[in-house]
Amino acid sequence: MVLRKVQRGVFLLIPIYICLVLMGFFAFLFTRDRPPKKTFKVTVTSDAFLSKPVEAGNNSDVKFNGSIRGVLNLHVWKDLCGLDVDSLRKTPLFPHHPHERLFIKNFDTTRQEDNYGQRIFGFIVPKVSGLYKFGISSDDTSELWLSFDDKPSNLRLIASVFSPNESAWTNNLVFSKYPMQLSRNIRLLAHDRYVVEVLHKQSYGNGHVEVYWQTPESHKLEGITEQFLYSFFDDRQSNESQFRQQDLENLYTWTPSHTKQGMFKGSDLSHRFNYTSLPFFNKTLLKGVLPTCAYKPSYIVETTLKRYQGVTLVHLSLVYPNDSTSLQTAGTGWARGNLVIDDQTVNEVVDKFMASFLLRHREYYLQRIINIEQNPDPKKGNRFLLELQLGVIGSDLSLRLSEYVYVPTEGEEVCFPQEMQWENNATIYFILPVKNQGKWVHHFALQLSNMSRKTGDLNFHVIIIDFESKDVDIEALFNVWPLKGRHTLIKMTGPFYKTLAIQKGVEAVPNTSDIVFLFDLHIDVPVGLLDSVRKHTIMGKMVYAPVVGRLDCGVFPSDPRGFWQEDGFGILSIFKRDWNTFGGMNVKDFSTKWGGEDWDLVDRVLSSQLEIERLKQPGLFHYYHSRTGMWQ
Repeated sequence: MVLRKVQRGVFLLIPIYICLVLMGFFAFLFTRDRPPKKTFKVTVTSDAFLSKPVEAGNNSDVKFNGSIRGVLNLHVWKDLCGLDVDSLRKTPLFPHHPHERLFIKNFDTTRQEDNYGQRIFGFIVPKVSGLYKFGISSDDTSELWLSFDDKPSNLRLIASVFSPNESAWTNNLVFSKYPMQLSRNIRLLAHDRYVVEVLHKQSYGNGHVEVYWQTPESHKLEGITEQFLYSFFDDRQSNESQFRQQDLENLYTWTPSHTKQGMFKGSDLSHRFNYTSLPFFNKTLLKGVLPTCAYKPSYIVETTLKRYQGVTLVHLSLVYPNDSTSLQTAGTGWARGNLVIDDQTVNEVVDKFMASFLLRHREYYLQRIINIEQNPDPKKGNRFLLELQLGVIGSDLSLRLSEYVYVPTEGEEVCFPQEMQWENNATIYFILPVKNQGKWVHHFALQLSNMSRKTGDLNFHVIIIDFESKDVDIEALFNVWPLKGRHTLIKMTGPFYKTLAIQKGVEAVPNTSDIVFLFDLHIDVPVGLLDSVRKHTIMGKMVYAPVVGRLDCGVFPSDPRGFWQEDGFGILSIFKRDWNTFGGMNVKDFSTKWGGEDWDLVDRVLSSQLEIERLKQPGLFHYYHSRTGMWQ
C-alpha cells in the first residue's frame, strides 16, 4: 500500500518537473542576448533641437534604405495657428512640404517660437526583447504613433496629450496629467525596427515634446537616446526634386496618423459643379428664340478716371440658388456670401425664356434650374446668365443651356444682348510669377492637376515666370500629366518684379483669342473655376475679377472662416486681344515694390469701356501665411 502511494506521488511530480525544465530552457533562450543592465542619463535641453543637419557618419552607419543611425527626422511647419494636432494635419503643406527639415538625436525637442507644428518620425530599434511602455509630454497637444512592425501603414495611436474639454499641455517631463499620456505595455523584439511618429502642435509660448519609455530592464520612464533611433531617410536636400524616387514614394504614400482623422481637404465642390460635365445645347438652335437687342450698361466708363477711381465703380452680381459662400466669421459684412436673387425674379425670367424656347423646340423640357446670375443696372436693365438643364422627351439625354439674356428697363421683353456669347472651349492661360515659393508652387500644381482630373478639362496652359527659385525644380514638377505639354517656363533674373513678370507672361500667350488669367500662389484651384472664367470673360465686352476668400490663420476650406477681399483685384481674366488694347500692366510705376498695381489695372480695364464681372467664387480661398522673407 505504501509503495503504491509513493509510485503515485512520483508519477504526479514527473509532469511538474518536466514543466520546470522547459520553463528554464525558454528563459535561457530569452535572456541569453541581454546585455548587462545599464541606465541612461538624459538631459533635456534646447541643444537637442538641431538647427543644422547632423553628419551621417561613414557608410557602415547607414541602414534601412538610406536611413541614418542615431537620429530621427524632424519636419516643421510655421505660421500655423490653432492648438490641436488636426490643425497641422489639415494644412495643405502637410505632410509633403515642411518649412524646415531637420534631425534630432534624442526623442525630445524644444522650440522657442509661436504657432508651429512638427512631425518627428523614423524607426525605433530596441536592444532587448520584452514589454515596453511609452509616455509623451508636450506643450501644446501631441500624438504618439507606433507600428508593431516596420510598415508605416500599420501605425497606431498609443499615447497623446489631449483633452476633449480644454486646450491640453504639460510641463516638461510630466507624463501623468492626462490619461492617454502613457501607452499600455507593448512587446517589442530586440533588433527589430518599428516605425514611430509624433505629431505636435504649439500655439503660443515655448513648445516642447518628449517621448520616454520604460524598458524591460527598468522600473521607470527613461529617455530614448540616439543608440535606439534611425531616421526614416536622409532628406537634407534643399527641395523634393532632389530626393530619390523610392524615398519620395515612401514618403508620399505614407499615410500614418492622418488615415483615420482629419487631413487637408479642399472645398469639395464636385457635386455643385457636376453640371459642367453635361453636353452643351447647340447654340445654333437658339437663333430666333429671342430677339437680339443692343447692350451697353449705364456703368460703362466714358470719362477720364482719377487714379484708383475704378474700384469704386465695380459692383457685385447676384446668384440663384444660394451658393453657400458665406464665411463663418461673426461681426463683419465682408464674410457675407453672394447675394441671392429673389424667387419671383428668377421664375419670371426663366418662364419668359422657356415660353419662347418651347415655341420652337417642343421636344425639350426644363429639368432643373442650374444657376442664375443677375447683374443689376437700375438705369438700363438687368443682365442675366441663365444656366438650365434641359431634357429630351423620350430620351435619357440631358443638356446644359448657358446663355446671357437681357431685360431692359423699358418694357418687359427678354432678349439676347448683342456680342454677349461666351466661348465654352476657350483656352485659359494661367500667368504665375514665382520666386522661392516652392512649397506653394507644388500646391498649385497639385490643385490644378486634381481639378483637371475631376472635370476632364484639359483646355488650359500655365505660364510660370520664375525669378531664380532655389527651392523647386519647376520643369520636373510640371513635366507630369496633365501638366506636361501644358506649361511654359520663362526664366528671369534680378529682384522679383511682379508687373514685368505678368507682362512677359502675357506676351507668351500665342493667340489674341486666348484667355489670360492672372493668378497667384497660396490659393486653391477649385472645381468650377475654369468654367466660371470662360463664361464671365467675353471678348470686347467683359473681364472677370473673382473675389478671393482670405482664410483666417489656422483655418482651412473644409470649415472656412475669414473674409472676402472685396478690395482686391489681383485675380483677373481677360482675352489677350482686350489686354493688348490698353497695354496691360503699369510696369513703370510698379516695379520691385507692389501694392496698388491691381487697382491701377482696374482703371485701365474700365477706361477701355469693358465691364468687370464680380462674384465671390466658391472655393477660391487664399491661405494665411507670413510675409517674412517672401520673394527674397
